[in-house]
Amino acid sequence: MDVALLRELDQALANCASEPGVDIVVPLGSGCASVSAGVDIRDHTTEKVPEMLDVVHGVIRKLLALPQVTIAAVRGVCLGGGCEIASSC
Repeated sequence: MDVALLRELDQALANCASEPGVDIVVPLGSGCASVSAGVDIRDHTTEKVPEMLDVVHGVIRKLLALPQVTIAAVRGVCLGGGCEIASSC
């Protein structure tokens, strides 16, 4: 997961929160061997870490605040920030 993908997830969760017809949100990975190996290592630099943490924490806060039931569909490896996001469901 990179910052751009996390921002997309953040926006998708914001959209879900405002949809009265959505009862359940199920984040899932598109691969079959893993859900997430964590946040992209290229975003673990001194310059990018504050932004990366802000985005990850924003996604987690949105998941925890959603009015819908959330279920993480984890099949395979789920590490780092991906595990934090899955655990927030």
